[in-house]
Amino acid sequence: LLTKETNILVSFSAGSDSVFLVETLLKLGYKKLHLLYFNHHLRTKNELNKDISFCKNYAKKKGLILKIKSIPVTCAQKRHKKSIEDTARILRRGYLTHFAKLKNYNIILTAHHYDDQIESLLLRYQQGTQKISLPLKLTSHLSENITLYRPLLNIKKTEIINSLKQEKIS
Repeated sequence: LLTKETNILVSFSAGSDSVFLVETLLKLGYKKLHLLYFNHHLRTKNELNKDISFCKNYAKKKGLILKIKSIPVTCAQKRHKKSIEDTARILRRGYLTHFAKLKNYNIILTAHHYDDQIESLLLRYQQGTQKISLPLKLTSHLSENITLYRPLLNIKKTEIINSLKQEKIS
């Protein structure tokens, strides 16, 4: 069960969605957050440096732990024979599970939101998938003791952006 004292692993992208999720958790009194940023080796060096710098400064300012994990998606894509997006998701999920087991985290949070659901739905439709349903579930059990939660699934991107603007959070 999630309490204010629960150690929570947050998949943190440095984007508005992740910042909104962490800000909300902090506002609600959750302090034991561990941020995990993934370097997929897909961004330019300049973009990557900006992201990592932002993550480090943000975590330090908020008094949170940050781990940066390198996952070379293009190399793994050849092995998995899947799209870049699918390969990145497989690698992230695998490492999130591994890291959670290593550090005894039972709860992992991601900042997937309503618009991510729509995007996934449209991609499935475009790919000709027969079964079209909302692809993301609120929870996924990654192992016997580890659950991944997507608490923002009912929140639209515009609501996230507006909330951050209102709170004057960049």
